Amino acid sequence: MLLQYGCSQRATDAPPGVPILRMNNLQADGWDLRDIKYAELNNEEIKRWRLERGDIVFNRTNSKALVGKCEVFDQDGTWVFASYLMRLRVASEKARSDFVSAFLNTNAGRIQIDRESREIIGMSNINAEEIRTLRVPLPAPLKQQELVEELDDARSERRAKLAQADKLLVGIDENLAKALGLTLPPPDNKSQSWGVRLGEAIRERRLDPHRFAPRTRKLRLMLAEGAFETRPLSQLIGRPVSGDWGVAENERLADTSYVECLVIRATELDDRETSHPGR
Repeated sequence: MLLQYGCSQRATDAPPGVPILRMNNLQADGWDLRDIKYAELNNEEIKRWRLERGDIVFNRTNSKALVGKCEVFDQDGTWVFASYLMRLRVASEKARSDFVSAFLNTNAGRIQIDRESREIIGMSNINAEEIRTLRVPLPAPLKQQELVEELDDARSERRAKLAQADKLLVGIDENLAKALGLTLPPPDNKSQSWGVRLGEAIRERRLDPHRFAPRTRKLRLMLAEGAFETRPLSQLIGRPVSGDWGVAENERLADTSYVECLVIRATELDDRETSHPGR
């Protein structure tokens, strides 16, 4: 089996160069090639790092949950791979690369990877020698093929169900807005500019422009004039309790005076603005 570290050449957002696979392109259930970068390499370097169909691309450094994530390369054309990845090339007469990759992504594979990897400052790493120690059960070739086909069918079914769930969730949002009498203002991705009166900014105690965007104003007006009465969230929540400030539990729960003071002050400001909307 061939194990090889990837290319450390600096990548750019556009050609010239060859496309280079990076960590973000390697997903738990296939490839995401929407964000591709390019590396300028000479012929010798391309020959050294060029991926072939059937190569296993292995994530050698990442968070604990993602290190060891791997997938079989199946793209046409000339591609290379970045240094945070490794290439594993399995001898075809001994095992199927898609079977080996599938097993390494199972819980049995993950347990071994977690055992061998080392975590430093929130990042886990595994090197070539540690990868070589991972053990893979090896049924007959026909059995390997059967298991891979079952896994592919399960993946396809999962993708279909996720797509259906996403579609239903979008419908739920639309139905909820319709039931509340809300026609949400569409997003405007064009460049925009708008003015804000100084008095309004002072009353809002905010200077960030997105707070005063036309779409935000339309939504606030729509909520105010909607079919249902609206209430500030502060009137719908229970008595506030301070968070964890590193003190004993009984002291933390008892010391709520500061938070209560803030809530009272916020309520007074809201009442004042309601009483004097023109100020």
